[in-house]
Formats: sequence, structure tokens, C-alpha cells
Amino acid sequence: MVENKVLILGREKKTTQPVLKQLERFGYSYTVAESPHPEVVDGSLLMAVVCCSQEDIASCLEHVEYLANRRVAVLAVLNAENDYAAQLLQSKGVAEVCVMPINKRFQKAFSDIAEKHERAQQKSAMGTHFKTLGTLTPRERRVVQLASVGQPNKQIASNIGLSIKSIERIRADAYRKMNVRSTAEMTRVFLLGSLYPELGGPPNRQAL
Repeated sequence: MVENKVLILGREKKTTQPVLKQLERFGYSYTVAESPHPEVVDGSLLMAVVCCSQEDIASCLEHVEYLANRRVAVLAVLNAENDYAAQLLQSKGVAEVCVMPINKRFQKAFSDIAEKHERAQQKSAMGTHFKTLGTLTPRERRVVQLASVGQPNKQIASNIGLSIKSIERIRADAYRKMNVRSTAEMTRVFLLGSLYPELGGPPNRQAL
């Protein structure tokens, strides 16, 4: 099971069970509830799937609005074709409305939301890395800059006029501040952060 979970909202098993089977097939953990109470709507939530019968449209609209206000992506599954209900749900922020039985349309909509969520998480994680560039001293930034273009410690030491031991210590301090573990990761963070200074703060001109 992956870390992110899916919230399934619905009262009728004939609608929720096919959705549960799909999630098990995808390998996602899930929580089943009749309403999106705060205990189940948390930061680990990937998305919500609201399963609606014709009799529950009003409560489904309330659930969708509640989730949309908390920036949770929502898929809706109707137990029967209902264009008017589908339009209402989409007007409240539903990403996609599918009709039973579950088909490839649901699978594609689910995959699209999952991929978008993953990209957002990766961007957030990289943004955290970029912000650490502003914590580097001018000397640390200079060493990182030279290391990111492939210079070994011996050459960096010669260029800056320090001992190899000093360069090793400076790099270790920079790694710790940048929260990276390898030269490749350090290079990616530094170069991208320099290209997009709004993510990592303005480049330290004194160090370049």
C-alpha cells in the first residue's frame, strides 16, 4: 500500500464496492465513511471518491463542497446516468463524474489525479530543498558551485586556496544545510535553484 490514502464516501455497497476493488487493484489504502468529517480529511489524503445514488445527490453536493473548500481532489461516481446531477457536481468542483459500472474513464481520471498529486508533492519537496540555498555561506556556495560543474575537491582547493580537508568539511556542511546526500542530488538542487531563484532565494552574487 502507498502512503497516500483515498476517502470513499457512500452509503450503498453496490456503488462503493466496485470502487474499493479498483483501489485495491491500484494498491492504494482507503477509508470508507458516510461523511467527510475532519478525522478522515487530513494531509495524507490523495483524493476523495464520492459515490452517489439518485436519492443522495443533495448530500453528495454538500460533501463535495466541503472537500473542495479543503483543496481535496474529488471524483464522483453516479449509480445511474443523470446529466443534471453530473453538472451540479462539476459546478461544485468535482474533477470527473463517472457512471456505474466502473470503467476505463474512472481509471484514467483516478490516474490523472494521482499523477498531479505526485507532481505537486515533488515540487513541494524540491522547493524545500531550494530554500536551503539561502542558508549557505558565500564560501559554501562557491564550493558547491564548483563541485556542481564536476570539479574534484583537489581542484576546488587549488582554485580557492584552501586545503583539501577544508573543502571536504565545507562540502559536508553544505550537504547538511541542503539536506542532500550525494553530489548528483546537490548538483540538481543547486543548478535548478540558480535557474529559478524565486524558489531558492536570489543567487549569492558574492559567491559566483
